[in-house]
Amino acid sequence: MIDVEKIPHSCGVYLFLDVNKNPLYIGKAKDLNKRIRSHLQNSDLKTHLFLRKTEDIEYIITNNEIEALLLEDTLIKRFKPKYNIRLKDDKKYPFIKVTTNEEFPRIIFTRKIDDKGIYFGPYTDAKNVRRTLRFLSKIFPLRDCKGQKLPKKECLNYHIGRCSGPCIGKITKDDYNNFVNTAIDFLKGNTENVERFLESKMWEASEKERFEEAAKWRDLLSFLNEMKEGQNVLTGIIEDFDVIGYAMRKKVVIFNIFRIRRGKIQGKKHSLLRIHLIVI
Repeated sequence: MIDVEKIPHSCGVYLFLDVNKNPLYIGKAKDLNKRIRSHLQNSDLKTHLFLRKTEDIEYIITNNEIEALLLEDTLIKRFKPKYNIRLKDDKKYPFIKVTTNEEFPRIIFTRKIDDKGIYFGPYTDAKNVRRTLRFLSKIFPLRDCKGQKLPKKECLNYHIGRCSGPCIGKITKDDYNNFVNTAIDFLKGNTENVERFLESKMWEASEKERFEEAAKWRDLLSFLNEMKEGQNVLTGIIEDFDVIGYAMRKKVVIFNIFRIRRGKIQGKKHSLLRIHLIVI
């Protein structure tokens, strides 16, 4: 079994495995070392039952708690460990999608990855995704009308400054795409320009003693900082691939193989290879 002393104090997901390397229990932790130790020292019945059958413990380090939650959910749904209490629902997590296959792209909420486009996520809180979209609509005047075909007349959003009016020729395709590219850059985490814009608006309103408006810009700036954590980008069609890592010591090589399917880790396996040199 793994040496607990060597488990890092990092965020991630851990797996208690039986003799056949099948997961008995999968969990997430802000501190892997502390969480696994707490299981080993726990005396409740469920923990005692799966510890009796545990032959090994594996863990996967993640960048933050959100990634750990999403990976835990993926692995539980794939392996269905006997001693896990399943997450409360099986709904798919939401993404923000940029419909780059359209002449005048939109930025929309979706739970599916089914065609060409740029996807940001997944996110654990659908309400925050919708808040993000409202935030973006206040900065980038992109259309939100459904479908690829533009309507024949402008909508209310155009009249209140939330849309640049591509349907009535009020913006060129190049200028519209500049908005789209800036929004994509922002969603990728390159937020400096937007941060400067929000800060200038906040201080401008404050100096003119428009304190409610200043508070609005302050709140948008705070929300922008919250958005930075736990965000990944998935571009185009999500491909299936494997990631292989290895470590070698003396005449032994250990391989770890991660199975990535549609942008998510679906599992991993490892193997050991002994090198025998034949001298002729």
